[in-house]
Amino acid sequence: MKTKYKTIPIILGLLVALNSCKNTIELPKFDWSVGDGVELDVRIDESSGLSLIDNSLWTINDGGDESNLYQINKDTGKVERTVRVENADNRDWEELASDKNNVYIGDFGNNKGERTDLKIYKMSKAELSGSKGYADVIEFSYPEQDSFIEDRDTKFDCEAMVVINDIIYIFTKNHKTETTTDLYKLTTTPGIQVAEYVSTFDVGMLVSGADISPDGKTLSLIGYSKYLNPMVVLFSKDKDGEFQDFKHITFQKTPIAQIEGVSFETNNRLLISSEHFKYSVYELKQMMYTLDF
Repeated sequence: MKTKYKTIPIILGLLVALNSCKNTIELPKFDWSVGDGVELDVRIDESSGLSLIDNSLWTINDGGDESNLYQINKDTGKVERTVRVENADNRDWEELASDKNNVYIGDFGNNKGERTDLKIYKMSKAELSGSKGYADVIEFSYPEQDSFIEDRDTKFDCEAMVVINDIIYIFTKNHKTETTTDLYKLTTTPGIQVAEYVSTFDVGMLVSGADISPDGKTLSLIGYSKYLNPMVVLFSKDKDGEFQDFKHITFQKTPIAQIEGVSFETNNRLLISSEHFKYSVYELKQMMYTLDF
């Protein structure tokens, strides 16, 4: 779902103001789809999750699209195949993850804090071989949430998930602090669950995606500031095997982007997708970037 942001960078505000003045020169449009990025297929203009599944790259669209998974070409960004999840609705799909045997789709976007139908769809990888598939459903709620009145500063939005050893870890997107994320866990068993709170991390951004490296030693979170400056955080395992220590790494592909999907291609390379974004004279096409570290 299109993110809520309280303000825009000063330079964009000035451009908008100037462009609205009469009897002035029309300003050129900006297109900062630069660097080593690949423009994604027009059918996936709101890529909200990205996952490399058995060497094939898959993505999903944000809420409002059909309940489709799209296999895309890593080099061209074009859609190669589409699989429809027949028994699912895309209310607000925000994340795509996988484990050895299954694919998980996070229908837990909740940027107004009013949803009572948070879901994760669990589908066998075997279903990806055809044009349609069927999924089991994990329904969940947050133990601390007792109000479902619209709240633009909600702490119960979520766009990031990884699956490790039959445990689903979800990272919230806190619209009040705009810098912290709460970590919860669920089991991979279909049915109704209450998420278990684990910890809170101050990562300095609104978290919008997560993935775990192939060797299981690095956890990546992506997101952006309230100004839509893209950010990447890497967690490494400590001596006890826990992901506690983290560092920020530089993302210089574009100064402003709504990055939403992330997948490890190798232990030291990330694939990151961004949604189509347009504000006045500024436009960024739907893109996918590589980030080596």
